[in-house]
Amino acid sequence: MYILAIKVSILIPVKNGFEFTQACLKSLFLNLPNSWVTGKEFEVIVFDDGSQDATANLLREYSSDGSIKVVQGDG
Repeated sequence: MYILAIKVSILIPVKNGFEFTQACLKSLFLNLPNSWVTGKEFEVIVFDDGSQDATANLLREYSSDGSIKVVQGDG
């Protein structure tokens, strides 16, 4: 018997989209099945293309505990 481990990557591109990004991340972490969250069977990668609004601060908060990975662009 083979057990297949699947990891899902959720990719989110953003530039100056604080409200959208905040709602999106909150929804992801509230609505994914608890086993996915505790088992780390998914990863969230946010591509921030040089945001100048509060998005950068929001992403720092989420990435500080390892909830998400952030890839910085230069806009």
